[in-house]
Amino acid sequence: MNKTTLSDDVINAPEHPSTLSNGTDTTATAKGIEWDTYGPLLDIQAGLTPDYWENVDVLIEQAKRAFPNYETAELSICDIGAGTGNFTRAMANVFKKSTIVHLEPNKNMNAIAQTKFSDDGLTNVEIVGKDFFSYTWTENQWDIVICVNALYMLSPQVETLAKIHRSIRPGGFFYVVDFGREQDASQWFWYFLKNALKGINTKKYIQSIPKWPQMAAQAREGGKTQVDGAWWTHETEEFGLALEAAGFAVSNLEACYCGFADRAICRPAAP
Repeated sequence: MNKTTLSDDVINAPEHPSTLSNGTDTTATAKGIEWDTYGPLLDIQAGLTPDYWENVDVLIEQAKRAFPNYETAELSICDIGAGTGNFTRAMANVFKKSTIVHLEPNKNMNAIAQTKFSDDGLTNVEIVGKDFFSYTWTENQWDIVICVNALYMLSPQVETLAKIHRSIRPGGFFYVVDFGREQDASQWFWYFLKNALKGINTKKYIQSIPKWPQMAAQAREGGKTQVDGAWWTHETEEFGLALEAAGFAVSNLEACYCGFADRAICRPAAP
């Protein structure tokens, strides 16, 4: 891979009936949130959320620890549901000799990501416009797999985690952050306000105000979708148990992202 590429092949997620941890029959089809509308707002929200960038920092720290030769390592890395590309971008800037696949079906978010990669002069990213289930997963395919705030939509999660587990090479790891608790738009905006009053991202906070109605509307829709059972919900311990059941040895399991999500670093467990 000698240049950043962008595929126009965008395929809608097929429906996969399943029973999630909350006991509700559902499908993998994303409901509620209008991603074409919400996608461009994600970076605004991320700019107001230090916890989001903490997740990026934790990934980079773990990746450097796992692969101390990161400057010259020629790894294969996949970012599932990569969105607007912040995690892909961070990894591509550190692992410059590695190939990073940015796997995201939404064209608008891929276009935003492409701009970021171009701005950084990155030549080691491949943008693949497919959903998880349309992509071909093979055994021992990746050294690092990243999945940030996407697993909850990829039902049945048992099948999804099994594919990811098989795809990771010995010595590699799976970095996953996943929304498990119901989204409360009011809590998010209080969080933004409290940070602004402390002098954290105050300018960005003021600039974001015109976008609040759209951000709040999409957050409410996401919360409704969780309540309806169309997206997987879980507590931290339950999340860890699901990862272990898929064959992962789990470390650094903890709640994150203002307590709404869980973060784990996982390796394929020894036979």
